Amino acid sequence: TNSAYCSTKHALEAYSDSLRCELYPYDCHVTIVQPATMKTKLGLTYWDTWYKGFQQAPKERQKSFDSDKIETFIDESRKRLHEAAEDSDVTTLAMVKALLEPNPPTRLRTGIAAELFFRPISMLSDTMRDGILWSLMQFDSVHATISEEKK
Repeated sequence: TNSAYCSTKHALEAYSDSLRCELYPYDCHVTIVQPATMKTKLGLTYWDTWYKGFQQAPKERQKSFDSDKIETFIDESRKRLHEAAEDSDVTTLAMVKALLEPNPPTRLRTGIAAELFFRPISMLSDTMRDGILWSLMQFDSVHATISEEKK
């Protein structure tokens, strides 16, 4: 799930921060590379994985989604993901840069979305961030319960 994936990214960030502090007296630099969505198998199959989980969910849970719209929703979401994903060479080059610089940054964000979207949104309150992410995912268009509440 996306939750499991994100939790590992947060764990790596905490590990990098701790390791950087421990290695400070030895003049050893630690850089964490934080890519946005890249054109990789993992990045581009997000919606396929989500839809597989949806299909395996109990029928009662599936009922909260509009079954007539779910296929179109998945197809459109896949398309948006493929349009937003960047070539993974962006991340590879950032890693090489971090290795070659005498004083590399502690965080090296790669991809336009990492710097211009994910970094600023991380500074918002949980409620604001969740609302923005929910809207961007466009679940309102297929989530029957929410669609009915808005009418």
